[in-house]
Amino acid sequence: MRAVHAAIGCLAVICFAAPSVRAEIILQYTFPTIGTGWVKTADWLAPDEIHPNLKDSVDMRIGDAGTAWLAVWNWYPSQDGTPYLNADPADGVGTADGAIFWDSAFSFSFEPEPGLAINLSSLEFDVARRYADRGWVLRSSLDNFSGTLAEQTGASAPTTWNHVSVDLSPETFQNIAGPVTFRFYVYASTGGYSTVDFDNITLNGTVVPVPEPAIWWLLPAGVVGVVAAAARGRRRSRGLTATS
Repeated sequence: MRAVHAAIGCLAVICFAAPSVRAEIILQYTFPTIGTGWVKTADWLAPDEIHPNLKDSVDMRIGDAGTAWLAVWNWYPSQDGTPYLNADPADGVGTADGAIFWDSAFSFSFEPEPGLAINLSSLEFDVARRYADRGWVLRSSLDNFSGTLAEQTGASAPTTWNHVSVDLSPETFQNIAGPVTFRFYVYASTGGYSTVDFDNITLNGTVVPVPEPAIWWLLPAGVVGVVAAAARGRRRSRGLTATS
């Protein structure tokens, strides 16, 4: 019986064990090119690094998700002339709840190629604003934008670059085989040019094969075969013992 259990355990390991894979960059936006005015989306809002196993038919450019406007400049907070993303909230949107209600946001989307799934690990980015009356909220389409993944609101939002790393290891962000959108809601209680600034937006994870349905049917058959082989071995062993 111990032999049967060991054989079944080995078979389960073969079927279910996956090798440890180091996280890779799924998408990255570093905004290397200064834009030309305020837009809803543009070619210079495209990612500058894309995992080769993402669907190229999906528009992966950062785009306005509703009432915000986008630009890439090299003013504040960067002092070295490096471009970054300016997200200008909709006029009159001065709170996180207002930004969510009015879709004052920008977003990016992606989808793995057929037969593949993505296990996300983190979403990292740098963020800043020039005054204490601005903030942002991050949500995703995986729960229909109902839950907040991270936020910096009001006085807690930094006036200089602050690096943010959002943990995406929970089960919700594993084995993703369909389209996903991440959305950054932005707001400012003052009107006019009241941007929240972002740079180096990087999505990390691994791309893995989706198991074929036939593989799962092999497991019960394999277990039956292992048990039958073990039973035949026991009968042979008893027969040899009886004749000796």
